[in-house]
Amino acid sequence: MKSNKSQFRLKLFIILVAVVFLFTLTTAIFSQTAGIIKGRVVEKGTGNPLIGANVMIKGTTLGAATDIDGYYLIRHVPPGTYTLSARFIGYHTEERKVTVGANQEVKQDFELKVDVLKLGEVVVTGMSGSQIKEKLGVTIAKVRPMDIVESDEPNIVGALSGKAANVEITTFSGEPGATKFIQIRGRNTIVGSKEPLFIVDGVPIDNSTRGVGTGGTGSGGTVQANRASDLNPEDIASVEILKGASAAAIYGSRAANGVILITTKSGRPGKTQIQYKTSYSWDRVNRSVPLQRSYGQGNKGVYKKDYIRSWGPKLEPDTPTYDHSWEMFDQTGHVIDNDLIISGGNNLTTYYGSIGIVNQDGPFVGNSDKYKRYHFRLKGSQVISEQLKVTGSIAYAKVRADYLNSRSNTGGITLGAWRTPPEFNNWPYLDPETGLHRSYRYSTPTVLRKSRKYDNPFFSAYEKINRSEVGRTYGNLRVDYDPLDWINVNYTLGSDYSEDDRIRVNPVSSVANSGDGSMWRRNYIYHEIDHNLIATFKLGKYIKKLSENLDGTFMAGYNFNSRA
Repeated sequence: MKSNKSQFRLKLFIILVAVVFLFTLTTAIFSQTAGIIKGRVVEKGTGNPLIGANVMIKGTTLGAATDIDGYYLIRHVPPGTYTLSARFIGYHTEERKVTVGANQEVKQDFELKVDVLKLGEVVVTGMSGSQIKEKLGVTIAKVRPMDIVESDEPNIVGALSGKAANVEITTFSGEPGATKFIQIRGRNTIVGSKEPLFIVDGVPIDNSTRGVGTGGTGSGGTVQANRASDLNPEDIASVEILKGASAAAIYGSRAANGVILITTKSGRPGKTQIQYKTSYSWDRVNRSVPLQRSYGQGNKGVYKKDYIRSWGPKLEPDTPTYDHSWEMFDQTGHVIDNDLIISGGNNLTTYYGSIGIVNQDGPFVGNSDKYKRYHFRLKGSQVISEQLKVTGSIAYAKVRADYLNSRSNTGGITLGAWRTPPEFNNWPYLDPETGLHRSYRYSTPTVLRKSRKYDNPFFSAYEKINRSEVGRTYGNLRVDYDPLDWINVNYTLGSDYSEDDRIRVNPVSSVANSGDGSMWRRNYIYHEIDHNLIATFKLGKYIKKLSENLDGTFMAGYNFNSRA
């Protein structure tokens, strides 16, 4: 028995050695016969190098990006005649015919003209990939990634504010992690969502906001985050906004309000680059609601203990009063953002990795009003052969937020503070003698399980819990296959999975449940899987045999999307 196992292991070892030897031999033979294409891409007229220009061999997956001096290098090019294309945003595309022999090094330089009207600009249009802008009859707005990064806005939706025409951004609140709504060209419906569909690297992602309410069984009157805020703005390479019916024509009814197309950064051929960025900003409330401090608690000029309104007698000049308008904003909020990015590769393999941490603390007092996000992304591509290329991306976001009960309800901190009579001191929020929760509606508490009708705002800020913990993983895998120079087949598999675990605790003596307190817990789970199979047939060279003025491309595709 042992002898049979030993023979099996020996055979397995011999097979593995043979496979490795054949792979090495094949690679060596391919390397000996393959050629190299190199050159430089500059701006015509000035000779300035164009950094990051894409130089591709048409009909293959081989290509490279220019370095800081405008030079590019494409290795492992099989012998043959090819069409070489140089492309850069804001410039006209140039093409050249090149012939590469075995072990030959070919030099081809490019001078690109500035495209003033940007009609030659390549834009992402949907499942079909990219298209020349002049061939489209639709409106596409493009936002520069530099503008997004320089906004220092941790929420990508907020970073788009003021960057494109007819795109309206509405901030729900200035609190950390508060949702931001986006709509294109106004509202198109009186029911349902008015927000556009978000697409990242060709795959739809979730941007919903769940549980924003004023109390009851909802979120307890707290803000919540829109899920597109899980994206790291530092990872974004381009943002394009599709408006009008064209978006629905590509993506269906989900895109009736438009589409936000996001392409994430990828590694580029060249040396490994390491980037680290840190930023710090602070917030202070500069305006609040003015409150009167002349009349005390009561009604019709008469003092009335624990009364709801401040319509009592005029206060004596020496009566201590308190500024309830500002008492909940006693600190400076801050946002600390740290990002580390590593990228690089060669003309066959590229890689990109990033990790980021955002820590945001708001200006309100208490243990809440905090938002922290950890984000990780890994992206890479590999050219398997002349006809086959694989690209993959995966991202993970971990979000923990402690929200304030700040909406318009009897347990909210702002409503409770602003309705407090000027002569009533909300601090301390626990009675010094009984240790019970005190408020201006129950100023000398003797019973624990009794509603205060309006919670003391400091009690809400320090004792209540409104927490959300989100774990989210999303990404995609894409395979491009070119069986012939005029046929391209690509398959993309995308997934977006998130869990949002929320808990809301109203302690005993709060207004919830008539003073008995309450605890509410809910777990929101979202999972979307998207399959795309697209075959593109470039029939131009056959149609031009009929007429030089004709051209054509035929596409066939299949999409399957499931959401739960």
